[in-house]
Amino acid sequence: MSPTPPERRGIDALLRPSSVAVVGATAEETKFGGAALRNLVDFGFSGTIHPVNPSHSTIAGLPCVASLSDLPPGSVELAVMAVPSRFVVQECQAAVAHGVGAIIVFASDLPPEDLAELRELATTSGVRLLGPNTSGLSNLRDRFVPRGAKTHSRNLGPGNVAVFAQSGGLSATITNLLPPYGVGLAYTVSVGQQLDVDLWDLTDHAAGDDDIDTIVVAVEDVTRPDAMVAAVRRAVTTGKLVVALRLGRTASGAAAVATHTGAIVGDAGPSLDLLAAAGALVVDDIDMIAALIGLRNLLPPTVRGLDRVAVMTTSGAEGALIADVLHDGGCALLPLPDESQAWVGANLRMVPPTNPLDTGGAIVTDQRSIAETLTHLRTLDRDIDLVLANITAFADNYEFVYECAHDGASADLPVPIVLAARHVEGLNDKGIAHLRQGAFPRFRSGPFAARVIARYNTWLRASTTLPGLHLSGSRPGVTTGAPVTLPYWQSRLRLASAGLGFPAGDVVDDATLAGKVAADIGGPVALKLSSTTLNHKTLGGGVALGLTDAEAVTSAAERMLSMARDNGDASAVVSVEAMMPAPVELLLGAVRDPALGPCVVLGLGGSVAEALAEVVTLPIPLERDAAAWMLDHSALGRMPLVTAHRGAIEDAVVALASWLDHHDDVVSVDINPLALSLDGTLTALDARVVLHVVPEER
Repeated sequence: MSPTPPERRGIDALLRPSSVAVVGATAEETKFGGAALRNLVDFGFSGTIHPVNPSHSTIAGLPCVASLSDLPPGSVELAVMAVPSRFVVQECQAAVAHGVGAIIVFASDLPPEDLAELRELATTSGVRLLGPNTSGLSNLRDRFVPRGAKTHSRNLGPGNVAVFAQSGGLSATITNLLPPYGVGLAYTVSVGQQLDVDLWDLTDHAAGDDDIDTIVVAVEDVTRPDAMVAAVRRAVTTGKLVVALRLGRTASGAAAVATHTGAIVGDAGPSLDLLAAAGALVVDDIDMIAALIGLRNLLPPTVRGLDRVAVMTTSGAEGALIADVLHDGGCALLPLPDESQAWVGANLRMVPPTNPLDTGGAIVTDQRSIAETLTHLRTLDRDIDLVLANITAFADNYEFVYECAHDGASADLPVPIVLAARHVEGLNDKGIAHLRQGAFPRFRSGPFAARVIARYNTWLRASTTLPGLHLSGSRPGVTTGAPVTLPYWQSRLRLASAGLGFPAGDVVDDATLAGKVAADIGGPVALKLSSTTLNHKTLGGGVALGLTDAEAVTSAAERMLSMARDNGDASAVVSVEAMMPAPVELLLGAVRDPALGPCVVLGLGGSVAEALAEVVTLPIPLERDAAAWMLDHSALGRMPLVTAHRGAIEDAVVALASWLDHHDDVVSVDINPLALSLDGTLTALDARVVLHVVPEER
């Protein structure tokens, strides 16, 4: 038998091999080698399985060989390495020599030199390597599960969803949440340290798999942003849903960043926005993943929005909560059509014909009214996109309520239904068990279902227009040298070259001159201290606003310059600028992300910037469509004045991105506030630039 052909030395050899060897196989199922072998047998892998262990002649009823060299060359397409870390490199070298197409490495404690050898081995041989520190994979579609742990729910069956994560535990958790929503698994892979095969190799492979309709990817860090964008965009372009769970959303590194912008963006902000711009549905709640997929499976493939939702609830109070959540997600709760209002009046006692429709009073005397109401609403496809039925926790003596809800949800009618029923153990066990018999998903509560619907609707709207993203080439995420914060006036001079406007004014090092500049400007002026010893001017007493006479200006300037001299800065200066109105205050800035490189930041500015942290961040280069996307996905875009003058804002974003592309020494930029006037003029009222300065060699 010949070695694995080159075209099979890829993801296919990893996910769908014809033969597999478990090197380090054992009968002990608590060990990687035992669990992987038992999973292969129990799930019914149809290919050839070769246990490899010099201490056994048979394991799990299969003949066992002492080493791979005892097997015919080319007889193994995938080698699963369940050996101690000290043997991993030599066994992988033996596997490559044997002609395998892919290798899985479970070990998690390999030294750096071994990792380097494995990386080199994968690169030079063309053999794909999964791991190290992986729990393996599960391909339920082909009954191929070389997983180093027995972690699958017995209710999990084959389906059209692919799940990829760095963590084996996380991938198992995500997949085990699928069954309650009627969702099956095609395959899941834990990539571990991503020495060779990474999340984006797998996402790209699944994007080309016609039998996959949803891809779930849990991202802990981003190492290949260009591959991430390409894989996600390829998947969504072919009509697949990509759900991205981004871990590590805290701003633990913000203290090392001198500008406010860095603290606001946080560690994960740029990659979160980039995933969304690529077309992914980004979530931060693991429980929402399966629910979103369950909802998608209920809807027709042509749906482009869930703007018209009808809610039937057995609790008016929960109905109000549901209405609030749906409204915030852009789902309109329109009044019931005239024919429905007439139907409610004729068929439901003590029930106002409103949306949400509270049927709590009607079911006291007529539990069957639930089925009849759901059936009626689900026929109104001209007026309703989706029905949300919220069944509160009735005791089991109301079991007929659940039977009626089951019947209303099971009927083959044109309007899809989301059925939500809260389970209270010991109260409504029989009722929930009855619902579980249906061929429809049960959402855990009405408010949760509303969150899922609202989130999916937001994504549907956003996915209709995606920006161009151009991430090829070098992404300088880290520059050498120490960060140096430029004082305000130096920052202003630098940013003026980007085409950004600033108020009329000048800079002085003498308090008397400050008064003269103010007199020349006329009207109220603002004074700002430019000093290397003061980062936060407002909190540090380095700003004076609305000064109208020369004496007040001179006094304030003298106070600021004296404060700087007392702090050891004899070169401090004071800027004197005209006061400018700011009907809307924006934040425009930049950060240098370790993975994505230089990024532009846009969001709400002024005093609320840090409190709300409402910003959108994308890496450069940025074109006009990307700037428009940033506005559309920021709270700014919903402001009337911003809507009227969005072109000016988009121009400023593109200009800053272009300037940033030509200044590799810039670490971060903070323009806050950037004032938008009533006529659409943008004026930077404060700014700060942080540079990386490389010390001269002595």
